[in-house]
Amino acid sequence: MAADSWKLKPGTTWRDKLQDVHPNHGKIVPANASQRRRGLKHILIPDPREVDRLVRSIPKGRLMTIGELRDRLGRLAGADTACPLTTGIFLRIVAEAAEEDR
Repeated sequence: MAADSWKLKPGTTWRDKLQDVHPNHGKIVPANASQRRRGLKHILIPDPREVDRLVRSIPKGRLMTIGELRDRLGRLAGADTACPLTTGIFLRIVAEAAEEDR
């Protein structure tokens, strides 16, 4: 992936992307076939603001893996886990917005 593929549109900030509202964010969907084989039934499409809240709740000096983050997001919403792709994308947005705020 090229570094410039993450460039924002002019006038857009990472904070704007973090605050964007999308109708599928926060939605619980049925697991696909490969996820069902691993015993998962429902997957959360997380909201980037929820990812931000959870990341900010991690005490300084403590570690949470992305797998633990996904599992906690999913449990809080009533699903088995959170989508790995969207969680990773939103974690990047959270980190970029935090850097902008700094």
